[in-house]
Amino acid sequence: IITKVETDTTTKQQVSNNMTSLRAVRTEQDAQGEFVQRQVTVNNQHSARLTQDSTDIAHNSQRIDQNAKRIDETKEDLKRGLNNAAAMSSLHFNGNRDSWALSTGSANGEGAALAGGMQKSLTEHTAVTVQYSDSLSGGYMVGAGIHGDW
Repeated sequence: IITKVETDTTTKQQVSNNMTSLRAVRTEQDAQGEFVQRQVTVNNQHSARLTQDSTDIAHNSQRIDQNAKRIDETKEDLKRGLNNAAAMSSLHFNGNRDSWALSTGSANGEGAALAGGMQKSLTEHTAVTVQYSDSLSGGYMVGAGIHGDW
């Protein structure tokens, strides 16, 4: 004996609706999965970029430190140069006669320099000068000149 069971239309409609809903859920899951995969890719790219940026920042920090050191060294060179210039500009000689001069100088009161020079008369109206200045901390200046009168 075979018994045939008939499903009523309401149940058939419910099953059909459920299948449609399941298909919609699967489609949404697929879409969400693709979105998640794209976000994982984006996150990995951002992570790599952060690593590179951190490396770049560390490199820039080293270069900034190197530049700060160079600026400090340049400032010290400038101080020595200014002290030497102050000392050398204070050297004065007597007319066109053989003479010598000593002087000292300081710029902004930061360190000092000692300068000395000689003048040699070539004629009654001309003389040559030689000058040297030392900041006593590693910097020096030298100069030579000729001058005359009428």
